[in-house]
Amino acid sequence: MADIKQIAIQTIKNLNEKSIDPTPENYMKEFCNINSHNNDCEFFTKSLLELSQDELDHYKADKIQSVYDIVKILLKRPSSKDLSIHTGEVGNIIKNMDSQLQDSIKSHYNAFMNIQNIKKDIQSSNTNDEIKIVKTKLIDATSSLENEIETVNKKLTNEKQQIEILEEKIKTLEDSLNTYKKESSIDFLTTLLTRKAYEKEVEKFEERFTRDNIDYAVVFFDLDKFKAVNDNYGHDCGDTVLKTFGLILNKLTRKTDVVARYGGEEFVALIQYKKEEDLLKYLKRVKDVVTSNKFTHKDLKLDITFSAGVDIRSRHNSYEDTIQQADILLYEAKFDGRNRIILASGTVIK
Repeated sequence: MADIKQIAIQTIKNLNEKSIDPTPENYMKEFCNINSHNNDCEFFTKSLLELSQDELDHYKADKIQSVYDIVKILLKRPSSKDLSIHTGEVGNIIKNMDSQLQDSIKSHYNAFMNIQNIKKDIQSSNTNDEIKIVKTKLIDATSSLENEIETVNKKLTNEKQQIEILEEKIKTLEDSLNTYKKESSIDFLTTLLTRKAYEKEVEKFEERFTRDNIDYAVVFFDLDKFKAVNDNYGHDCGDTVLKTFGLILNKLTRKTDVVARYGGEEFVALIQYKKEEDLLKYLKRVKDVVTSNKFTHKDLKLDITFSAGVDIRSRHNSYEDTIQQADILLYEAKFDGRNRIILASGTVIK
């Protein structure tokens, strides 16, 4: 506790010498400057490093000076009903901490200023009687300061406990946010990207295409006669077929490429390639795995096929034109008898 007492005294002294108001934010910042190894400061630094780039861009670094600023940013993140409960609890903790810290700083500051004034009296005293009077004042002030420091230490201990509680609340909030983000980007049935998440990946592919001239193909998949599966065997069976097809695409598509559920029984993939031969190998591999295996649901074993249209980004002025043409080729494949892949080059995989 002796170290904390000295740090607390030095913190107030530094703020006084710098003519900085002893607000909770300023106190926390100066406290961390003096005591860089303190757990509270480590928590502040760790929280700052874990902020997203968007948050750091929006809230300039020079405005993030304390744990309070970190929490304010976290409280502004998008949240569900469950998250709002967590933010309310965090808000109450911050309010309580703010009040207690203000009281601690004020009492500590007053005691410190009292000592400063006595110091001035000593420096200006000339007679023994005056020195005796100042000595009595100094003894009284020292006792008062000791009491104040003890009170501050108790409050600082309580604040540390509050920060530990706050850290746990923030962790819970972060976990909830991560779950929220994951649920919004992953299709719950097929575990592929959702259409919204896929469109963000399109932006990255477009950036590489424009900046580095890295070409890619857009592959539009559609399961053949899927409505009949639902009508004849029920939607549970249809869900199994969708899930199985999604697993196949996910396994056969490279991590550097992108595959997503576009909607209903439609799927889409973005495939980077250097040679058309590489693209054809991927398409043939998907088709062979799907058509050479049975899709199993309970006691049922079903033959499932798909149709697909494929076009190349460099053949068009925009991604939108590319996927539109891939969609046209997909319906051409269905019109021509299904169970085939038609490429913009004229190649047909049956």
